[in-house]
Amino acid sequence: MSEVQKRVLSRMPELSGGKTPESIVARETPEETAAREDREKRGREDLLVKAKTGTGKTIGFLVPAIESRRNTLEALSNPAPDAEGNPVRGRHVKDLAMDRVGALVISPTRELATQIATEASKLFTWNKDRQVQLFVGGNSRYDQLRQFNNPRTGRKDVIVATPGRLRDLLSEPDVARAVASTDTLILDEADTLLDMGFSKDLNFILEHLPKDRQTFLFSATVSPQVKKIARDFLKPNHSMIDCVPEDESNTHEHIPQYVTLLPDASHQLPHLVRLIAHDQLVNPNSKVIVFLPTTKMTMLFATLLREMSGSMPTERLGVYEIHSRLTQQKRTRESDNFRKTTRPSVLITSDVSARGVDYPGVTRVIQIGIPSTPEQYIHRVGRTGRGGKKDGRGDILLLPFEADFTKNLPEVPFKEVSVNEFKAEVEALAADASSGDAERVGKISASVKDLLPALDPEAIEDVMGSLLGFYAGKLDTAKTDGMEMYQGLQNWSTQGAGLAEPPFFSQHFLQKMGLSEKKSSFGKRSGGNDRGRSSFGLNRRGDRDDASFGDRKERHRSDGRRSPPQHGGFPHQDRRGYSDRGSSAARGQFSDVRAPRSRDGPRRGWESRFEERASARFAESRGGSWGDRN
Repeated sequence: MSEVQKRVLSRMPELSGGKTPESIVARETPEETAAREDREKRGREDLLVKAKTGTGKTIGFLVPAIESRRNTLEALSNPAPDAEGNPVRGRHVKDLAMDRVGALVISPTRELATQIATEASKLFTWNKDRQVQLFVGGNSRYDQLRQFNNPRTGRKDVIVATPGRLRDLLSEPDVARAVASTDTLILDEADTLLDMGFSKDLNFILEHLPKDRQTFLFSATVSPQVKKIARDFLKPNHSMIDCVPEDESNTHEHIPQYVTLLPDASHQLPHLVRLIAHDQLVNPNSKVIVFLPTTKMTMLFATLLREMSGSMPTERLGVYEIHSRLTQQKRTRESDNFRKTTRPSVLITSDVSARGVDYPGVTRVIQIGIPSTPEQYIHRVGRTGRGGKKDGRGDILLLPFEADFTKNLPEVPFKEVSVNEFKAEVEALAADASSGDAERVGKISASVKDLLPALDPEAIEDVMGSLLGFYAGKLDTAKTDGMEMYQGLQNWSTQGAGLAEPPFFSQHFLQKMGLSEKKSSFGKRSGGNDRGRSSFGLNRRGDRDDASFGDRKERHRSDGRRSPPQHGGFPHQDRRGYSDRGSSAARGQFSDVRAPRSRDGPRRGWESRFEERASARFAESRGGSWGDRN
């Protein structure tokens, strides 16, 4: 039992409205009697619990909430006599369970909400009549309401929800009526809820909740913002349980953490591949999570690592990806598959997987570029070495303009790793393992060099736009200035992603983003058809059955000849496959309809569309929102 579980569950059964059995009371020591009397005095109190992720706090709040549900239903179905001693008829338990919410758990992300709902269902294993409702975005609103109102599936013992979807469903009278009788409210990862900009949603939900309820607020940190929401949601006489010792760092100190300051962007992908190869060489059950700053970059790197899997010691490497552009069904499937797999695997993800979600056996966490906040670095690293385990490792790769980020985390004992020294270490490990490993690992640099020319320039430009929007709102975190950041991203697009020249941004746009320098440094307009832009990601050799990010398959007529041009009338490029983008539906997943390219410059309307995306990402980063709002 973890520390947070001991501290919370030791207040049972009084915490959930129960009483200690007389048989136990009769055998109590004086100390135990004093502790019980103290619990009885507190009763069903509100709690503010400070506990790090990965410490078993889900069980810590679900067990009291479920027990409280049982006690409440029992009390309402068998009410005490009235003042004159006359019996009062109670309602049937099933009717009460359909009308009243037992526990309402609010979680910041779909993945974490789904994980909590799964844990709650496991706790109901021996109570088959108990049911869990899950309200998250990405799934059918109609199906969720149908299950909620169905007499067979609509018990409201536990509801787990993300704030956006719950706020939406509160417009339904049946949902609002049930929530108005909530017995226990639980805010999980409260600091993340605030970081993601859910304050207004939470205040809206608060207006629909009863005042006479029990509330648990769990948070990894207790910032002034968390204290404010505690004042709004908790009773004045609430208790605080601090499971993080004062002298303990916010990071998992038992996890070795390494930083690599890349000489330039050309080393980013090769070094990432070597880190994964290194983990496979030292861990037979290698399980790596790679975090990236934006959805577009996550999609691109998932594509690249699938292509580079042939350079890994493990030939059957499983590559999974999770980001906001996937449907909820796909995200859940990828998450479950990565969690259950027993073969070496890599999860490429944005920050939707950074908090709370439990992936057992993660051996290494790799972060590409800076996270949104220094605190987010801590939460990402927390995906490995969970539950106090001593294994695991954290790595972060920083480009030259990001080199000062680590100054935000003076308490983290970073160890520097140079690109060349690590390359020699990995190749030496591979040589000791087997001849096949040595050959594959030795070709990493050459494989990357061959891969870059196959990347689709249009995909790289979209990634560049998303990165510009992200970093423009994080200059303080990166400890750099706007023009150094902008130049660094231009270098990334050419050195790290293989563009012949950086994408073009207008002077007006850069000034609007706070980047104003010489016009010549803002990129050049591409002329004519010097390079094709017709798909997102990779132009791949051969065929691929499962289309992926940026894939474009050749379309042939029955006579074997290529079909006529399908994009604005300009010639079909000789592509080598990576996600079929011919249909409008497929194209819409990655980008808007493109304006045709003129003979003397980029496509008409290209700058405005591209800059709008960067502006939107900039606004999102300034608002601190990196997750899903449903």
